Amino acid sequence: MDAFNDPKASDHQKAGVAKNTSRYWRSIEDEVRKFFAEKWTAWEQEKPKFLTKAWIAKLHDDMLPERVLAERRGGIFLESVLFVLLLEKMRERVR
Repeated sequence: MDAFNDPKASDHQKAGVAKNTSRYWRSIEDEVRKFFAEKWTAWEQEKPKFLTKAWIAKLHDDMLPERVLAERRGGIFLESVLFVLLLEKMRERVR
């Protein structure tokens, strides 16, 4: 949380707080959510090095904009459907 409250900290340093367990940042949750809401669109346009799929995957759902969260949930659904289809194909081959 020290980095989040440091006025000299970069966006990457501040955003790193959300990768921690929510118990770590729960006391400043409103500030963290506001920070993410204010910065997300700019990050998508500016494409800073830290804004990777891997980094986003580590973030708590509460920190993601609704659109990104919907994409995450849709991707999980699609992956699970594809996994089930793959299992069915494998079972057919075994029979």
